[in-house]
Amino acid sequence: MQKPLKCLLVEDSEQDSELLIESLRRGGYNPEFQRVQAEDAMRAALRDKPWEVVFCDCVMPAFNAASAFQVFRECKLQIPFIIVSGEIGEDVAVESLKFGADDYVLKRNLRRIVPVLERSLKDVANRRERDAARHMNELIMANSLDMICTIDEQFRFVEVSSASKRVLGYEPHEMEGQKFATFMHPDDARGTEQEAGSVMQGRTVLHFDNRYLRKDGAAVYLSWSASWSPADRLLFCVARDITERRRAEEQRQQMELQLRQAQKLEAIGQLAAGIAHEINTPTQFTEHNLRFLQESFPKITQLVNSCETFFPGLKTGSLSRSQLDSLQEMIGTTDFKFLIEEIPVAIDEALQGTERISKIVRAMKEFSHPGTNNNKPEPTNLNHAIETTITVARSEWKHVADMVTELDPLLPMVPVFVGEFNQVVLNLLVNAAHAITEAFSGGQRKGTITVSTRQDGDWAEVRVRDNGAGIPEKIRHHIFEPFFTTKGVGKGTGQGLTLAHSVIVRKHAGVLRFETETGQGTCFIIRLPLSPPAPIPDNRSEPKARI
Repeated sequence: MQKPLKCLLVEDSEQDSELLIESLRRGGYNPEFQRVQAEDAMRAALRDKPWEVVFCDCVMPAFNAASAFQVFRECKLQIPFIIVSGEIGEDVAVESLKFGADDYVLKRNLRRIVPVLERSLKDVANRRERDAARHMNELIMANSLDMICTIDEQFRFVEVSSASKRVLGYEPHEMEGQKFATFMHPDDARGTEQEAGSVMQGRTVLHFDNRYLRKDGAAVYLSWSASWSPADRLLFCVARDITERRRAEEQRQQMELQLRQAQKLEAIGQLAAGIAHEINTPTQFTEHNLRFLQESFPKITQLVNSCETFFPGLKTGSLSRSQLDSLQEMIGTTDFKFLIEEIPVAIDEALQGTERISKIVRAMKEFSHPGTNNNKPEPTNLNHAIETTITVARSEWKHVADMVTELDPLLPMVPVFVGEFNQVVLNLLVNAAHAITEAFSGGQRKGTITVSTRQDGDWAEVRVRDNGAGIPEKIRHHIFEPFFTTKGVGKGTGQGLTLAHSVIVRKHAGVLRFETETGQGTCFIIRLPLSPPAPIPDNRSEPKARI
């Protein structure tokens, strides 16, 4: 089946035109054609019909190929322009191709017309695709809110989109030809060059964030996507301004930090009365024993002083019977035997009281201490940290539960932010005590809180189990949500488990989950990696180029 072809012939010879059309028919085409031989007629024909190819004689009485091509170009058509001439020298052929013709064919060799036509049609189709792609790229480059650019192997900007003005304050021509380090925050330049170099050496896609300096000197955060084109030897990049997002994230982190601190202060405030009571009890019996010693000391002093008066008689052997009776009466009056028995007991009890006070104070100090480095987890004895927190929280659980600890003595040191880990354990202990209070309210018996630790492969595991009321099924998927609480007004902020989850999962790259059964109790499980967690995307340190 012959292929349709709409062709315009710019030819003064009707016979030559018929030969050309016949050659096309023999080559499998069914031409629909029009012949013109003057400029005005050519302009009208190009304007009135959609042509697929123009065949043009090289020299005509009133027209020539160069003039015809100028008309063709003015019409901005993307179709082949092929010169068909009786005789054409090499210099004329070269000149015709130079001014833009797609190809040429000699009239005495029309068997070439079909191969030349098909090659030209294919070239034009490819050119259209390239032009369409280039036009699309130009539209994207001109209208994208992101900065689009290409970078060569010397890290120089080759082409930069107009978004550079909005993002960095520079016109594209001010950046093109310059190394990207010229516009970067100096702390990020070296890392970015290393990452870009690694992509140029074989990595397919690069994603990283860094900082650039605007023309007005302000720092902006850019998020980059880049890929390397081996054929073009260029790095194709898209940069998005994420400054507002980073600032919002930093504000969120700050708010979270403030919430965490407020929640910790709230917990300490709630514990204050209990801690005061815990300290008051040993203080009272220590004071009682010290007062007993204070009152007993004068009696012993009086007895000792009186005995000194009998020393001369004892030395000479002249001590009278009445003096001995007086000494005996004095010993009885001072309850010397009672004092000898009770003073050691009083001293021991006073020491026990002061030791109890010291233990509570040490626990409070260790519980409140955030660690020596707030930006890096420190190797920590989790067992000791848990015991400290249990001591601090004693007033919360001692009246409602018995505390059972099953702490693995072989548990290795674990890298944690100790202050925040203590807060998580405190939250879980307080929640366990409240759950037991709810389950055993009105009863006489206590519940049980069991805290255990163990090593599980590359993880340390902490379990806080209670035999309280359990978590109702309908709210289990809500308990880590911000501000969700089942407690009455004034008894909880709804932030405890949310912040606990954030601390364990996001800050320690760990796991916080729970197992529960209604009416039987709940077990919260903390899993922490024994190796320090990888850097967290939202840390508070200054960002560096990273993949």
